[in-house]
Amino acid sequence: MTRETHTQKTGRTKKVKRNIVSWIAGSLNRQFSVAMLTVLSIVSIICLILFLGLYYKQLAQERSTASIAVNQLLQTSLENAMLKQDIDGLREIVQKLGQQPDVRLVMISNPEQEIRFSSDPTLLGHKISWPEGSLPIHPLTLFRVNARGENVLRSVNPVS
Repeated sequence: MTRETHTQKTGRTKKVKRNIVSWIAGSLNRQFSVAMLTVLSIVSIICLILFLGLYYKQLAQERSTASIAVNQLLQTSLENAMLKQDIDGLREIVQKLGQQPDVRLVMISNPEQEIRFSSDPTLLGHKISWPEGSLPIHPLTLFRVNARGENVLRSVNPVS
């Protein structure tokens, strides 16, 4: 593209813009229509942003609620296996739950935060690293960012 051609295109673009602006300015009805279109577009974008924020918040709440229901079912199964002292059953439950899609890791620890059962056998015997220092004493489900920067749903369900 030569400099002359670029200059001609730039001049043509400016002329088209001037024609559009003068066409809009030529009628009060067109000015009002353009103003309303602009305002409606801005309001629509703001509503879309608010809607998406509320949608993601509700989605996170639904995930948390579903996790609590699964936790209660899991707790009942684990308590039953603990009462029967079914160590192999506990391992199997933890292993199968850890193999579920979208489940990264399942662990059972003792009150000293030592991992006793885990879907990742390399973690057995290690201590749980909990940001607040000690594990919560009440059921807790929340979203956290893990060491890899991934947003994960962390669910802690203490058993007495």
